[in-house]
Amino acid sequence: MATYFHVSTTDLVAGTVLQPGNWGDRTRHFIDGRSPGTVKDALILTWEATLEATRLLANTAAPSRLNCVFACGQMEDAVTFRDGYRQGAAIYEIEAPDGTPVHVGDFSLISVGRPGTMIDVWVVGSASYWRDPPAGLKEVLIGGPVTVIKKCGADGKAEDRR
Repeated sequence: MATYFHVSTTDLVAGTVLQPGNWGDRTRHFIDGRSPGTVKDALILTWEATLEATRLLANTAAPSRLNCVFACGQMEDAVTFRDGYRQGAAIYEIEAPDGTPVHVGDFSLISVGRPGTMIDVWVVGSASYWRDPPAGLKEVLIGGPVTVIKKCGADGKAEDRR
């Protein structure tokens, strides 16, 4: 079993099995089947479509962002992600069975606020996300179910809840 760290706003307990694809389902159906109503909605859809098209061309062996469980390989990365993007969320230690498809991408390449023209940044960033070793915040895509082992404390230290 491989161990990772998952950031979630949902209260999870040890033994919970997380299935891949929650983000993909929400994105494909755009939350509740509505059309994008805000610029942020349109940006999410455009980014994910760009990333998925690029994955299909550059790295078909990698799990899709639309059919994965998101995680971090190190507690420090989970804390950085939580503090920057999911304030108030909890961090959970999770396990994936050996042999589960995994891709480690550079989340910094697909984050908001990168300099340059939008299309150029997105196309180059998407290709690098699937092709190059990460140089920034590492995002792990796990292409199968994972099991919650324990909730970690707010400071990133394990808080055993077995």
